[in-house]
Amino acid sequence: MQKIFVFDQGFKDLNPVNLGQENRKSGKCCMGIRDHTLIHYVRSGKGTLIKKGKKYTAGKGDCVITFPGEKYSLIADNDDPWSYIWIGFTGEKSEHFKHLPPVFRYDGDLFYQMIETENIPLLREYKLAALLLELYRELFAGEKLSPKLVALQARAYIETNYMHECKIEEIAKKLNYSRSHLSKTYKRIVGYSMKDDIIQIRMQAGYEYIENGMTTAEAAALCGYPDAPSFSRAFKAHFGFTVKELQTKQRYMWDRFDSNFSKNECFEK
Repeated sequence: MQKIFVFDQGFKDLNPVNLGQENRKSGKCCMGIRDHTLIHYVRSGKGTLIKKGKKYTAGKGDCVITFPGEKYSLIADNDDPWSYIWIGFTGEKSEHFKHLPPVFRYDGDLFYQMIETENIPLLREYKLAALLLELYRELFAGEKLSPKLVALQARAYIETNYMHECKIEEIAKKLNYSRSHLSKTYKRIVGYSMKDDIIQIRMQAGYEYIENGMTTAEAAALCGYPDAPSFSRAFKAHFGFTVKELQTKQRYMWDRFDSNFSKNECFEK
């Protein structure tokens, strides 16, 4: 068993208080009652949860959840005992987890990221709280967000990730939407298709990068393009003038600024 120290910071929404991992022995039983919500994520093997007189089986990729004041037992399988990560937490949003079944499936990697906080003793609780909020979003946000908020979240994601590949399928998966549904919702709310808006956001950023003296290759790399020629073609198609023309204009403006600056007679001699 490995317990990782977590200091109760009293965060309002989701507040981590307990973290660890364990490889259980065959048939080993653990009984408990907690004052916080507790999730066990099964990394391998299988076992049984018993609570309120009912039995629930769980295997690799399943989560076992218990709530404050509940008596429960966790029993490892005799032939294939489970190994799991656990996270305990409180907070206002922890109440929403009561909508989940006692055993539910989870296919992400957030629990592994939680265990990795062992290596960041400073601000560990803040990182755990952020991971819990991400877990909350993955489990519940898709069913609660309005179409407008989904579209705005998708655009916010693009605005902070336009320098990467930005696949529409991946954005839709993060928001628990199908690709086609998100594309239609996005165009209706934002007014552009997602593909066109990704280009627009990249081009606006690219314009500002060039305007501030970056090379074409530097701007291309920061805007998610594989090389300078592909960025230049997209730039010309979007603005109607070339990167070189913008760079020439900027040099001319800077030359005029330098000239006027040197002629300024307001400085003390």
